[in-house]
Amino acid sequence: MADSIQAAWDPALNNLLATGIVLFMHGIYFVLVVLALRFLRQRRPPRAGLFGCLIAGMFVISTADMVLQIGATLLYLKSLHSSAQDSTTTYPEDVQHAVEAIAFAEGLLVVTNNAIADGLLTYRCYVIWTKSHQNVAIIPVLLALASAASGYVSTYQYFSARHISSSAEADYRVFYGLIVATNMTLTSLTVGRILYTRRDLQLMGETKYVSRYNAAMKMILESAVLYLLFSCAGIIARSLGKFAAVDALYALCGTSMNIVPALLVVRISLAAKHKTTTSACSNKNDRHGNLHFSE
Repeated sequence: MADSIQAAWDPALNNLLATGIVLFMHGIYFVLVVLALRFLRQRRPPRAGLFGCLIAGMFVISTADMVLQIGATLLYLKSLHSSAQDSTTTYPEDVQHAVEAIAFAEGLLVVTNNAIADGLLTYRCYVIWTKSHQNVAIIPVLLALASAASGYVSTYQYFSARHISSSAEADYRVFYGLIVATNMTLTSLTVGRILYTRRDLQLMGETKYVSRYNAAMKMILESAVLYLLFSCAGIIARSLGKFAAVDALYALCGTSMNIVPALLVVRISLAAKHKTTTSACSNKNDRHGNLHFSE
């Protein structure tokens, strides 16, 4: 009996933990999105409208995902309360079907948002390498497409498996593995290009721009590291069968994935604002002296 009660409590507690993480991270995400849209509107870099629409779209999708997460948790808690009153340890069939549908919709939203984020980061890599080296973006584009495809397939397989067995668990290890590969490739290509250009500047004696390139590399690495760590931890936890940790880590992965593009816009804008307030003049025509992430 105790094992049955524990089995009934586990899904509710796991969802409650994931919901708490999502709400906390979504609050941070909201602030970053507001700042990013404000900076894009004020500074108006090239294609500011497109980037603003994509960031706003990601926020809308993330908000919908959060609402679904809250809905699933409330369903679990309400059903658990009713089950306790009736002295039962199983969830009603209609609740299980509703939770399955919510999980399916959440999976689609997470994969879609990841595809948008990968597209933005791939474009950033393409811009930094310049159009003369546009073939560099082929590998990350293929990896991004593969991760999106695997994510949609994994979501469908989970939804199908739940109709056969209500105890089936989502397995997104291939999806998150491809995410890790995509982001490591993009980060390596972007940072590698910045290092190469910085070396050229040092050889030419243009040392005044070196600190700017160092700051850019720091921003990119800091933005990528947490997301990659959460993704790897989620894969390991799923492989070990630690499903409570998986729910929490997948929640962190989803929200950190959404935060990365907005965080980059905010940090770049703040750096540019600091530069304009501390330096009255700059060489705007020097292609080495200016890093453009949204041209």
